[in-house]
Amino acid sequence: MEYNEQDFLETAGPQTLKQIAKTRALTRKYNQLEHSDARTRAALLHELFGAVGTNVEIDTPFYCDHGKNIFIGNDVIININCTFVDNRPILLPGVTIGRNSVIGAGSVVTRSIPENSVAVGNPCRVIRRFPG
Repeated sequence: MEYNEQDFLETAGPQTLKQIAKTRALTRKYNQLEHSDARTRAALLHELFGAVGTNVEIDTPFYCDHGKNIFIGNDVIININCTFVDNRPILLPGVTIGRNSVIGAGSVVTRSIPENSVAVGNPCRVIRRFPG
């Protein structure tokens, strides 16, 4: 993948830095909320992410850079200590995690993972498929 000067300017530009500061404030607030405050937690996720489906649970703490680049579907559980690296040079456009898939801790997902899979590693690769 090649990057031009504009790519690097955008990662440190004033709009990007403003977005990162907003994201840091929202994730800090989310991480400090009581788990039982489901309504506020959901509202923060909707403000933070590009889109959030129904029945989404993200255990704390979790972290991300921009938030708006993250799109989560329905019926998703994300375990503790998850870090979304959602800035442009790391997260590839169009990468999706298929329904009923599990991603191992510390994995770097550089391409889409099919449904009903277990995937791990850097780069993340499917190591097991199970019936759907």
